Amino acid sequence: MTVVLLLLSFVVILAGCELFVNGIEWFGRRLDLGEGAVGSVLAAVGTALPETVIPLIAILIHGGEAGEQVGTGAILGAPFMLSTLALFVCGAAVLAFSASGRRPRAIRINRKVLQRDLGYFLVIYAVAVTVGLVGAGSLRPLVVVGLLAAYALYVYRTMKSEGDLEGDVRSLYFHYAAGSPQLRRILLQIFVALAAIVFGADLFVQELTHLAEALGASP
Repeated sequence: MTVVLLLLSFVVILAGCELFVNGIEWFGRRLDLGEGAVGSVLAAVGTALPETVIPLIAILIHGGEAGEQVGTGAILGAPFMLSTLALFVCGAAVLAFSASGRRPRAIRINRKVLQRDLGYFLVIYAVAVTVGLVGAGSLRPLVVVGLLAAYALYVYRTMKSEGDLEGDVRSLYFHYAAGSPQLRRILLQIFVALAAIVFGADLFVQELTHLAEALGASP
C-alpha cells in the first residue's frame, strides 16, 4: 500500500506542477513579464516546491531520524539530480524527437538567461553542499544570510532582465474558451496547483518516512 501511495503522491505532484507552469505562463503574459522572470523565478517557484516543501514537512512536521534523513536528502539531492539527470533527460528527449522527425535537433536557448542561472546555481549550491558535508559551526547563521542575500540578488537581476515570452502557450486548463483567460481564472488554477503540490509532497514524505522506518526495523 505504501508503494501505491508513493506513486499516487508522485502523480499528484506532477499534475500540480503542470497546472502551475501553465498558469504561470499565462500570468506572465497578462502582466507582460520578461522571459527570464517567468521561467527562472515564477515557474521555478512552483516546480521547485516539491523539493522545497518535502524537507520542510519532513523536518518540521514529521521529525525524527527518518524525517531528518528525508529532508537532508531532498535539500542536497534534488539540485544535484536536476543539474545532472534532468539535463540528460532533456538531451535524450531532443535526440529521440529529432530522430522521429517531430522537431529539429538544434536547441534554441537564451544564453544570457542560461549563463546567469548556472552562474548563481553553481556558486550557491557549492557553498550549500560544503556546509552540509563539512559544517560551518558558529558561522552557519552568516552562511544562511549570505545564501538568502545571493538569491534575493538573483531574483532582482532576473526580474529586471528583458526578453519577451516567445512561442505559443497551451490553453489555460481552467479556461478552454477562445481568447485570453481572465486573471481570476489564472489565479484560481495557480492556487489549485499549489495546493496539489503541497498535498502530494506531504503524502510523499509521510509514506517515505513509513517506508524508511519499516526498512530500519527489518532485521
